[in-house]
Amino acid sequence: MPVKLREIAGGRGLVFAYSGTLTVKDTDERLRLLLEHPERLPRLYFILVDFSDCDSLQFTQEEIKLVAEQDKALRNHLPAGFVVAIIAVRDLQYGLARMWQTYVEESGVTSAICRTAAEAETWLREAALRNHGEKLPSFLDELSARR
Repeated sequence: MPVKLREIAGGRGLVFAYSGTLTVKDTDERLRLLLEHPERLPRLYFILVDFSDCDSLQFTQEEIKLVAEQDKALRNHLPAGFVVAIIAVRDLQYGLARMWQTYVEESGVTSAICRTAAEAETWLREAALRNHGEKLPSFLDELSARR
């Protein structure tokens, strides 16, 4: 299951774009990619997780908890006002993302689960303005151009 990581919005955001079948083992690759350049973490406003090209997500409830615990630990290395948006186009993706969201919300991670890239972009840009006072330019073209 390939995962691609790229910066968008002038380095204020990171996109994890997944394709194929995603399992808990693939979360190790996500963490490796994220921590490969720890110097960029303090300047991030958001991470966008894009499941649009995923054929299937194969996680148990316990594995979702494990991923949530990893993400809660990462929260300490990210700036105040940091948010996560998830693009979940299929019902199973949405349900598993919602389960993850429930597990991480106690740690102060603010997140949204969206059905489209346009919806995610709107929510992320509003969060950047609200949390950081910065009006980010549209990055929707960046998302669709690099798929």
